[in-house]
Amino acid sequence: MWKKLWSLHLPPKVKSFAWRACKDILPTKANLGKRKVEVDLLCDRCGMEPESTIHVLKSCHYFIYIVHFAYLLSILIGHHSPAAARKDLPLVVLTRLSLWVSRFFRMTRIATVF
Repeated sequence: MWKKLWSLHLPPKVKSFAWRACKDILPTKANLGKRKVEVDLLCDRCGMEPESTIHVLKSCHYFIYIVHFAYLLSILIGHHSPAAARKDLPLVVLTRLSLWVSRFFRMTRIATVF
């Protein structure tokens, strides 16, 4: 699995993000709470579950809608067939990274273009 990840034609920052997500070492609220950082553990986007790596990148309703929209958009503009879009690992990683970065900048109130 790691060989496939590191062989993708993506920037090192993106590959590092994917690796950190797979290892569950992203600084989510749940992971910060395990390190005794006092934070509200609930997800800022949906407020329904603790913000863990799995929740942020897979089960949060907000993120699910965004990822499905990215797939739909890639199909509509003709870059992918529906079957290929589900298997496109770089698209999945980039979509999740962009959502993670938007979450970070929203939390820190930093305005930037990414």
